[in-house]
This record gives sequence, structure tokens and C-alpha cells, in this order.
Amino acid sequence: MMNQVFAWEWRKNNIAWYWLALAGTSFLGLLMGISQYTAYRADFEAQGATYLAVWGQSALLPATLFIPILVGALQAQKMSGEHNGRNIARLKTIGAEGKYVKAVTFHAFVVSLFSALLFGVLQLGAGVFLGFRIADAFSLMPRLFVLALAMTAWQLIVIGIGVRLSGFSSIVTVVLIASLIGFGMAIAAPALSAIYPPALLAHASAVRSIGDFYATGSMIATGFICLTWIILGMIFVKIQFNRAKL
Repeated sequence: MMNQVFAWEWRKNNIAWYWLALAGTSFLGLLMGISQYTAYRADFEAQGATYLAVWGQSALLPATLFIPILVGALQAQKMSGEHNGRNIARLKTIGAEGKYVKAVTFHAFVVSLFSALLFGVLQLGAGVFLGFRIADAFSLMPRLFVLALAMTAWQLIVIGIGVRLSGFSSIVTVVLIASLIGFGMAIAAPALSAIYPPALLAHASAVRSIGDFYATGSMIATGFICLTWIILGMIFVKIQFNRAKL
């Protein structure tokens, strides 16, 4: 049953726009990172900084603003489709809320992993362009994984909102307002980013605390926070599912 629900989640929406938008906005951020690196190349080379030097600037706007909005809009599209097709009502009728929550969580995690992978591939491309060693790009993998966890947590919150709100425009409005608040929080009060899901992506990417990028303790702590938010998100989705009207 869960496999069927997940398969349906994966194929029922056309999300080509999401991947194009993600690639485009990530590339825009990457251009900013490359520009900063080339402007201060001598200083970065003296420090032995490669991919991290590019990451600090290239991930700033994507992690603090673009990606929260994009994944939120993605789930807004999916959830408005759920209501239009009365899928939630049907699943509630047969008592499949538990399987539904697991399926949407897994789907959100898979989307997040591929999104983080795409972002990482673009970072690799920038590194090759700048003459970095390809092997050094693997140092980004732990942070990319933590970023994927943060994306999953935020998507689950949006899914929970989408179970409650039926219209695409209403869900997207909430996503935009929440993401803009998160952007302001990530810029003005980065220490508080961990307690607010839209800003959690900035915290996970370490763009506002670049000195902690490779710190194992920081990644473990952030990963734990993300997992906590994922669990809370799953609970939130289930509560909203149970409250949804048939």
C-alpha cells in the first residue's frame, strides 16, 4: 500500500518547472560565488580555500530565499492537486493516514536529496571551471546531506499547511510570507534560524557561519535539529490529515 501511495506521489505532478527553476536560481548564486572568488583569488589561494570559498557566497541566496520558496511552491502545487482530486478524502475514508504520512515524507526526502545533488553538481562544475581538484568536491557532501534534511523538514510543514488549505494561491501566499520572514531571520539573526523551518536551510548550509562548515559537531547538531523538525512535521501532517473534512 505504501509503495503504491509513494509511486502515485512521484508521478502525479509535472515538476519539470521546479528543476529548471532550481537549476536557474542555483546557477545565479553560483555566478555570485565565482565572481567573489575571482575578485579575491590570491587571498583564497594563499589560504588554500577552494570549494568553501565559492560556497559561502553561492549558497547564500539559494539557501536563505530561493530554495525555501521553490520547495514550498512545489508542495503547494502538489497539495492543491490533492484537494482537486479529493485524494485526501479518499485516503482518510480508508484509514490510510499513516501510510500517507510516510509516503509524503519519503517523497519529500527523495526530492530534497536530488535537489541537494543538483546543487552539488553545479558547485563541482564551478570548481572545474576555476581549476579546483574534483576530489575536493566530496568535502561538500556532508553539508549537502544536512541541507537535504532541512529541505525535507520545511516541505513537511508546507504539506501540513496544504492539507488544511485547499487553494494553490493560499498555500503559496503562506509559503512566500514564511520564506521572507525566514530570509530576514537568516540575515539578521542567524542564531535563531534553527527554530524556524524556512530559515533552517540557511542554518543547515552554514552560509551564515561558514567557519563551522566542516565542523563535525556542527553538522551532527544541525542534523539532529533537522530530524527533530522532520518528526514534528510528520506529526503536524498527521494532525492536519485527521482534521481534514471529507
